[in-house]
Amino acid sequence: MIITESEMYFWKNETKEDITSFFDNILSNIHQDNQVLYFSFSYTKKELINQYKNFNQNNITIINNPTLSINDMKQYIEKYKTNYVMIDYFTSIRNKRHMYINGNKLKYVNEKLEEYETTYSIKILVVVNWIDL
Repeated sequence: MIITESEMYFWKNETKEDITSFFDNILSNIHQDNQVLYFSFSYTKKELINQYKNFNQNNITIINNPTLSINDMKQYIEKYKTNYVMIDYFTSIRNKRHMYINGNKLKYVNEKLEEYETTYSIKILVVVNWIDL
């Protein structure tokens, strides 16, 4: 499978199991020659490998750091020289005027992801789970 474009998927009140299963399905179709950097905000590396069949592959690097910011991702992208970045998952909340993802405005997060995509010639897939408060 070749992912031709980066995507930001917006879901609402989904479970972490559903979101990770979505990524697991995508991983099953990515060829072993492609390097994948997988940021998990909901499962540890051990949990992913034990619960989902496609995470135990040599071409997948799993980073689990619940406090990781969008700005911190750059160091991992540079270090692992990846083809694909998958982010499982950002949480979104909305105040009166703006949508925030992990404390940053949606516009800022989108611009950072576009910057990474252009600078490093990678494809980024991210699920944004909008949680009702």
